[in-house]
Amino acid sequence: PLDGSFEIALDAAAQPLLALLERDPDLAIFQLLRESSRGGANYGVTHSVHSAIASHLVAQRLGWNASDTRRAFNAALTMNLSMLELQGQLAARHMPLTSTQRDAIAAHPLASVRLLEDCGVGDRQWLDAVAQHHELPDGSGYPRQLREVCELASLLRHADIYTARLGPRATRDGQAGDLALKEMFRRGARDPIVTATAREFGMYPPGCYVMLACGETAVVIKRGQSLGTPLVVSMLDSSGTPLDEPVRRDTALAEYAIVKAVSDRRVRLSTRRRRLAARTA
Repeated sequence: PLDGSFEIALDAAAQPLLALLERDPDLAIFQLLRESSRGGANYGVTHSVHSAIASHLVAQRLGWNASDTRRAFNAALTMNLSMLELQGQLAARHMPLTSTQRDAIAAHPLASVRLLEDCGVGDRQWLDAVAQHHELPDGSGYPRQLREVCELASLLRHADIYTARLGPRATRDGQAGDLALKEMFRRGARDPIVTATAREFGMYPPGCYVMLACGETAVVIKRGQSLGTPLVVSMLDSSGTPLDEPVRRDTALAEYAIVKAVSDRRVRLSTRRRRLAARTA
């Protein structure tokens, strides 16, 4: 509709998440990792929300004003609007892409722009960012192989890729936070958006599991003073036995220093204990 109802509805739906980002960004990041869909039908929506969280936080880290930060949030939330259902299908897929699916992926930036325009969105910066969020400065992106890419589109692209790496699919676990950051730096070490993402999320973002020097397995609940020293809650002792109660550990201390990230599949916790970790966060 062209009466502005789409943006009104989008604003209403976004308010709880924006309030959480304002009140407790660590909890928002925790939910980004721990509430991920494993390639179900809702994967497209879940991924859009995660991309919006990342875009909002990194925009703030870059020093963008409130209006530009909100635009980044809205653009990330809607950049894949035309392929939300397809994303759910692809996340659960074990077979190679069909030619029809490849065509839909290649067309989705401009198709999403058309949907937004049909819904009455007239913000040119928002629309241009959605159109360009898969373009690359060397001209190897799509759909138009542009070399001039707006900063907002670049932010969306990085948020899209980073959160997709962190999130699990039906066919794989999410990538460890430190590895996801290393891959980003490998592809764009001098990019200020990459640097801002690293500073905002850290090597071990809230929600990821880690092994400590003392042998305990913990879940990160809060970012620390440096990229590699978050606050964590230990859930398993050195033998892999669940602790009676979660215990907070400061990884800046040598005995609780993080040794490595741990895959979700290797952390054997009951649903009740996973929920307890979430409540502790």
